[in-house]
Amino acid sequence: MCAINPQTAFEDERVLTPALEKKHILVVGGGPAGMEAARVAALRGHIVTLCERSQRLGGTVFFSSLAYAENARLVEYLERQVRQLPIELKLGQLVDKELVKQLSPDEVVIATGSKRDAPAIPGAEGKNVFSGDELRKLLTGEDPAIAKKKLSITQRAMMTAGSVISVTDSAAKMRELSKLWMPLGKRVVIVGGGLVGVELAEFLVERGRIVTVLEEGEKFGVELSIVRRWRVLHTLKEHQVNLIAGVTVAAINDGSVTYSVAGEAAVVSTDSVILAVGATANHDLASQLSDLSIPLTQIGDCGGVSYIEGAMHQGHQVGREI
Repeated sequence: MCAINPQTAFEDERVLTPALEKKHILVVGGGPAGMEAARVAALRGHIVTLCERSQRLGGTVFFSSLAYAENARLVEYLERQVRQLPIELKLGQLVDKELVKQLSPDEVVIATGSKRDAPAIPGAEGKNVFSGDELRKLLTGEDPAIAKKKLSITQRAMMTAGSVISVTDSAAKMRELSKLWMPLGKRVVIVGGGLVGVELAEFLVERGRIVTVLEEGEKFGVELSIVRRWRVLHTLKEHQVNLIAGVTVAAINDGSVTYSVAGEAAVVSTDSVILAVGATANHDLASQLSDLSIPLTQIGDCGGVSYIEGAMHQGHQVGREI
C-alpha cells in the first residue's frame, strides 16, 4: 500500500473512468483531501470549483512540511495537478451558504480540516502558549491578529519582513530561516506526543531548542508508520529530548508547566508551550449547508482525524465515485 497513492495494490479495483454524467462539483478546502478530490473529479470530466480560504494551497500539510520536508513534495505535486487541470481555483475564498447558493453546484465536497480547540488547562490562553493552529498561522503569516496577540513589536517586525520578501510563501525558505530565528524561546514544552507533537519536537531540536514532550498516553507517535516512528523517536533520544508519558497537565504558567505522573506532581521550566492536542472533526460547514438539498460529502480531517493517508484515500475515493 501507499499512503499517498490510493491505487497502489488496488490498480484493478480503483480505476478512473469517465463520468457518465458531467456535474459541477464544489470542493471546499485546498489541503490534500480537497486537492486530490478535485484532481480526480476533473480527470473524470466533471466541472470542478475548488475554494480555499487562505491564499495558498496545502492546508496544514504545508505547515507540517516545515518539520517533514517530504510532505512539501506532496503539496507541490497536488498544486501542480490542480493548476494544470481545468479546475476553477478560488484562493482567499470563504465558503458559506450564500456562496454555495450562488455557485449552485450539483454536489459539494467538504475538506475543511479538523478543529483544534484549546484543552481545558489553566493557563492555556497565556501569551507564551501556542496551539498548533496558532503556530501554523503565525509562521505562515495567515492571521496577523495572532502575531499582535502573542509577539513583541520586534518579533512582529521580523515576521512582517519575512512576509515582504516572500519567505512565508516557500516551505524550503521557511525551513532555512527558522534555523536562524523563530518566535519561540530556548526551552519549549510540547503538550501532546502524537504525530504532530513528535514531528514538532524533531523540528525544534534541530534548531537548537531544549524540548520536553508531555504525553497523556503511554506511547509516542502512534499515528506514524512504523519506520518513520522509529526514526523520529531515535532522533529525539539522540538529541536528549525529555519524553514523558502517562502525564496529566495541571497548569501552564509564565515560566513553567505543572504536571503529574501516576499521581506524583512535577514541574518543568519553559519559555514557550505548544499545544499539540485537541484535533477533532469539524462539521460546521456541513451543518450550515444541510438544508440546501445538495448532496454533501465530508472527507479528510473534517469528517474524522485521519491525517495524510486518510485525506488522500478519501479524496481519491470521492473523486472516483462522484
